[in-house]
Amino acid sequence: ELQLRTEARAAAPAASARPKRDAAALRAALDADPNADVDYAAREKTNDALVSIGLGEGADKFFGLDSAYIQLGHSLLVLVILLAAFGSDPNFPLTNLPPEYRGFLKQGLATTYAINTLVAGAAFFEARDRGQPVALWVIKSWFIGGVAFNQLVTSTRKPGGRR
Repeated sequence: ELQLRTEARAAAPAASARPKRDAAALRAALDADPNADVDYAAREKTNDALVSIGLGEGADKFFGLDSAYIQLGHSLLVLVILLAAFGSDPNFPLTNLPPEYRGFLKQGLATTYAINTLVAGAAFFEARDRGQPVALWVIKSWFIGGVAFNQLVTSTRKPGGRR
């Protein structure tokens, strides 16, 4: 029965596709199926799109490697560097570094995220032009930099079909 209702819902035009003045037809459709005015395909596409963006699916290879692997590697590396630069435990070799090394790591993080701030600014305009979720791309580009920007540019299209 669920399959028949799903097929009937797919065959019937969505409520948003009907003329707005066709209230009687909408009431009849809602009497037959309370969810007739819900566009499930659009919701599923939105959720899938956010997950796809997060995973970096559909992007071109980055120096011959899938960008999802580079994205994962960069994320883990940043967490390890943050731990080594700011964590302090004399019994753990990764956090038991001389102050000079900690300073170098902090300077490297500051430089990297200063550059990533510029990349995130470029991602803002690029995502806006492509009709993508701007905040998500800005945060992702600030966190992993050029890898995320490459994913934005190569996995999405501008309105009109151009890359």
